Amino acid sequence: MVRLTPRRRTVVVETLRELANLVVGAVVLGRFVAEGSWSLGLVTGGVVLWLVLLGFALILAEERTDG
Repeated sequence: MVRLTPRRRTVVVETLRELANLVVGAVVLGRFVAEGSWSLGLVTGGVVLWLVLLGFALILAEERTDG
């Protein structure tokens, strides 16, 4: 198991949040720029990936009180 210092944990959490926002931005807003029709599967996949990354960031941000 990787143990992170509070500072490194903060950096990882911020990075995951930014990555999640980039993913949803690239998928959803990219469809406005690209020619073609909307793909419900692609948008759904982008939103699901956003939720997974954001959820993982929230789990990492949670303070641990193990023993």
